[in-house]
Amino acid sequence: MKLFFDIETTGLNVTKDTIKCVSWSIDNGKGFEPIQSFEAQNIFYQSSANEFREDYLKADVIGGHNVSFDIKFIKHHFNLEPKEGCEFIDTKIIYKYINPHESARLKDLAEKELKITVTRLKDLQGKQGKGKKKLKLNEIPMTDLIPYCEQDVDLCIRLYKKYKQHLSLDKIIELMKA
Repeated sequence: MKLFFDIETTGLNVTKDTIKCVSWSIDNGKGFEPIQSFEAQNIFYQSSANEFREDYLKADVIGGHNVSFDIKFIKHHFNLEPKEGCEFIDTKIIYKYINPHESARLKDLAEKELKITVTRLKDLQGKQGKGKKKLKLNEIPMTDLIPYCEQDVDLCIRLYKKYKQHLSLDKIIELMKA
């Protein structure tokens, strides 16, 4: 089973910052299922959080954009580790392999590679009105943050499908081990 996921955090420090939300989708060989999400502060009270735990622990392949960052946060905050032998797919690493001298920011790739307009974090941070201070990530309402996180999972899946047309899954997994 493949699991693609994304998290939104209050910062980059795994020990000082927290996870706000998690979004993911799985593919059991029949195509990716609809994206699911949960608010991380309520992890023990949500059935979707339990589903994520089960899927994460069962996944043979875990994918995302800069996925090692997300895995570190999941390990530290949820005490979960991928199962032994799990393979990883990182759309950022794949893109850097194909285009080593270009930016590999997810939103830039979505617009360049997929030709779609996306919501950027700055769009959410400034949503409260011009002239006002930008919102910090932990101030963004979950009603906005969860769809933003889900968008990132969708973008990763779309990029993976696009890159898979040019590179075999074996080559993609080989890149992750380099």
